Amino acid sequence: MKKILNYISIAVVAFALFSCNKNEWTPEVEAEFKKLAKEEMTSGEDKVSDQEATEMVNCMTEKIKKQNILPNDVEKTENEAILTKIAMECAKESMKK
Repeated sequence: MKKILNYISIAVVAFALFSCNKNEWTPEVEAEFKKLAKEEMTSGEDKVSDQEATEMVNCMTEKIKKQNILPNDVEKTENEAILTKIAMECAKESMKK
């Protein structure tokens, strides 16, 4: 459970750090988002493996885009519950693999 909560906190930090002028998912924005999120997950005290981080980031990015949440909208409080749910789902999927 601690590992899942850690994934959620890492995801929230990555989302908070990620900001861009254009509020749309372009290939460049998505690549930068994935890079920053992966760096956050593979560093620090409770870091995860490179493969786990890649799976988590890919999962979260796809689910965020399916929910029609734009890059700058991840910081909005109305999306917090959705992002937490996405992070939990992706953490569980990653742990199963």
